[in-house]
Amino acid sequence: MRLINTTDFSLREVYEPGPDYQYAILSHTWDESLDDPRHREVTFQDIQAPERTRLLTGWAKIEKTCELARAYDPPLRWAWIDTCCIDKSSSAELTEAINSMFRWYQQSTVCFALLSDMPPASPMSPRPGKAPSVSDQFHAALSGCRWFTRGWTLQELLAPKTLYFYDSAWIRRGAKGSMMSEISRITRIDEQVLTDQRFMFQVPLGRRMSWASGRSTKRVEDMAYCLLGIFNINIPLIYGEGDKAFARLQEALVRQSVDLSLFAWDAPGTDTTTYQAFHGMFATSPKQFANCHGLVAIQDAVYAENQSLMMTNRGLELLTYLRSDILSADRYVVHLNCFMTDAEGSSAKQRSLGVRVVRTYNGFARCHPDGLCFIDGMRMKNRSGFRRGDATPEKVYIPASLTTLESAIIETRFKDSIRFRISQPPRASVVLNCTLGLPSGSDRRAWEKDKPVLYTWDQRTQTFLTNGEELFIGLLHADIRSDVSKNIHWPLSLGILCGFRKEGHVDVAKRVSVTSEERRPWAYVIAIASEKDACIKVDGTPFRRRDITLLVHDLDLLIDSGASYGSALASMRERLLGEDYYYTDAEDYYSPCPTTIRLTPYQLGPPDAAGNPQRQLLEQATLALTLSLKNVRGELFDSYEATLHFDPAAYSDSPSVEAPGPESTAVTD
Repeated sequence: MRLINTTDFSLREVYEPGPDYQYAILSHTWDESLDDPRHREVTFQDIQAPERTRLLTGWAKIEKTCELARAYDPPLRWAWIDTCCIDKSSSAELTEAINSMFRWYQQSTVCFALLSDMPPASPMSPRPGKAPSVSDQFHAALSGCRWFTRGWTLQELLAPKTLYFYDSAWIRRGAKGSMMSEISRITRIDEQVLTDQRFMFQVPLGRRMSWASGRSTKRVEDMAYCLLGIFNINIPLIYGEGDKAFARLQEALVRQSVDLSLFAWDAPGTDTTTYQAFHGMFATSPKQFANCHGLVAIQDAVYAENQSLMMTNRGLELLTYLRSDILSADRYVVHLNCFMTDAEGSSAKQRSLGVRVVRTYNGFARCHPDGLCFIDGMRMKNRSGFRRGDATPEKVYIPASLTTLESAIIETRFKDSIRFRISQPPRASVVLNCTLGLPSGSDRRAWEKDKPVLYTWDQRTQTFLTNGEELFIGLLHADIRSDVSKNIHWPLSLGILCGFRKEGHVDVAKRVSVTSEERRPWAYVIAIASEKDACIKVDGTPFRRRDITLLVHDLDLLIDSGASYGSALASMRERLLGEDYYYTDAEDYYSPCPTTIRLTPYQLGPPDAAGNPQRQLLEQATLALTLSLKNVRGELFDSYEATLHFDPAAYSDSPSVEAPGPESTAVTD
């Protein structure tokens, strides 16, 4: 970096701005013309040849800046002008200059802002002891000046302590210190920040982004680079990367902050040719923060201590609170720990903000980016909108960005999905919990270690996201709990086994392609002995919940070995059939009369002579369970809906599954 001598226009190399050099600095918009080669700015190379430099129109800026610096009180020997004090042919020097530019403006003695499209006016004479007044003509033309629409001039407005505005004739028209209200109205930047830029770093990231939403730069990358000082970060400059520069800026912000207002952007879908239904968490431009001028951070210690944010190879890893979207069962809301004030900035109408996301096959993705989610009334609980203890932070992965193709793929996330619906019985509740859910033939180690693979199961929407895989196996457990008494038990818990089958041979080794029309869903509901009850014997082998996993494993191995899928199911049926074992086969999901099983609870009575508590069957609380599986045809693709229906009045003609008698089983609590 260099300073220019205001007397002889010579350059002196200076590595860092500091107290040893008192200098003036120029803020302006570049003027160039393709028709006239002399109508351009003076570069570092030009100023090496003064005889040719004076012929350029940009030389007038250098002369007037130096003249104003010499006339300043006290006179300034040095000045800094970005056009000629930086060797832009050197990428290393350009990177250093842009990363330190905010400091150069911040430590300048005075900044002269040239409004080249401001009509000239007569000089203004300040009255003693008072700042110069601003004419009506100046007020009317100020907001239309190009200087307020350029990206680089944002930091040039905020960083200097002293800034004066000059019109196209280099006549002083006003000072930042006496025009705070007018500048704040034009830029929507708080007067407190304009007065003292130290307050800027307390403003939420999304709100700072909004200051640049109405500005532009000649090069796409500069829209990110001009904001480095605003966020007090440094990144390498890579011209030619396009929009990736703004993504790298946001990555740098994620590495040093957990401020979720960075994600409080919206992208109205005005252009149907480029509209995406799903996005990552990063914005593509500061323009998408245009509605964030009223953002205010929520200061909540409980929320903050459970908040973390980092970049991974899977995208953003976010530890946050997920809430169900009241407008759709398929969506979630990620709370951004900030709220929006009204247009007047009043805190009386605070509206907490969140973004809507959906579960995908391997994480989450942002949906409905054309608007933010306003969570009205949440602050009635506490400042972050969550009751203490009523929610647990969850670790979610959301991609930073998504292409149009990736968004289209996510749109099919419910293709061949299996969604479960429960008809809750009276005075009891049924909860589905996933044990397994994965495509056949995948990650064999997960089976061997007996660890559940749950990335395909969405607990909140009760859906298996099969991602259209050729073969899929899922296992759920339906836990029945009495809402009346803890002493009421069901001797058998329920397992739901579901998946897809294909008629004929499946060659996994050759990865035979199977279209969705060839795949058929199947589902079973199975009565499983609970851990507190006696084991139900199947071929003399104790049978518990873990055995279901082994059975599914066997089924998976049969498929991998090349056996027909039909034979594999037949083999599993043989394993499951037994005197005390009942299942319902809903393989024919168009059947209007699925099989029904009967479940009768019991309660523990007085102990018998041996001291073992006796079981008393509660016939009046018997439930009849049916499982149905139907096709749900959508506009883009088909999915499936499995319904567990508990009917307290339909058990009379159904087979009964009863607990073993007390004479054969000892039960202990």
